[in-house]
Amino acid sequence: MKNVVINKIVKYVFTEDQMKGLWQRLKKEPAYDKLTNEQVIQLAKRIMEKASHSELEEYTVDSAWRLPTDSKGEIIAQDDSNPTEHVELIDTDLPDNSINDMVIDRMMKLYCQTCAFEFYIEDLEAEPKTLHCPKCSGAVSISQRGVRTLKEEN
Repeated sequence: MKNVVINKIVKYVFTEDQMKGLWQRLKKEPAYDKLTNEQVIQLAKRIMEKASHSELEEYTVDSAWRLPTDSKGEIIAQDDSNPTEHVELIDTDLPDNSINDMVIDRMMKLYCQTCAFEFYIEDLEAEPKTLHCPKCSGAVSISQRGVRTLKEEN
């Protein structure tokens, strides 16, 4: 099974069977089994975007429909294109070799050298020399850069 796990404050798991069923109902080509990992991830993200609150409950780990084991397995593809979520395509037939960290924040903290104003940006790769303080247009420096994680309990 290749389930997609989307980590936000909660975890949503979209099973391979659910995604296959939706793909077949949409009568899309190519066949589901021919989709790339990236296409499978995009399909799951589309399902999540269109789901109602009650439908999202079905995909939530620890609900009546999803067990924690549904989100365990080897990660075979990831998507970090949205800084507010981390998406994983996992193969539940393979052992889980992850370090059990959930990414919760990808921000760079900057401060103004002139007025000491502090602010955050989402681009961890931004070059501070090209940025200016939004308050006084002064030069800025990095105060903190990194990814904050939350350790999951096993």
